[in-house]
Amino acid sequence: MHFFTATGELAQKYLDLGCYLSFPGPVTYTDMYDDSVRVTPLDRILIETDAPFAAPRPYRGKRNQPAWVAYVAAEVARLRDVPVAAIAAATSANFFNLFKIDPHANQTPS
Repeated sequence: MHFFTATGELAQKYLDLGCYLSFPGPVTYTDMYDDSVRVTPLDRILIETDAPFAAPRPYRGKRNQPAWVAYVAAEVARLRDVPVAAIAAATSANFFNLFKIDPHANQTPS
């Protein structure tokens, strides 16, 4: 679910359907989605910036950049009380799993 910003209850319904949930910049400046972040298992969580919109704190109101996804990761880690590295590893693995990409395959164009 792209740009997931809903309640923990709705998050659970999507999780029960087998969905991954992707959390954007707004999780860094509101607590409205904290329950959703907490109920989403690490193997179903993704993070995003949705550039050029919805920049995370401290860039709220500015044109968003993909590099700022690190702020989303940091907030998700804080909410889940885990190291940022755990969020980075989980969300990277989830990306490869979701899109059925072999992370070890040579992806360079021929």
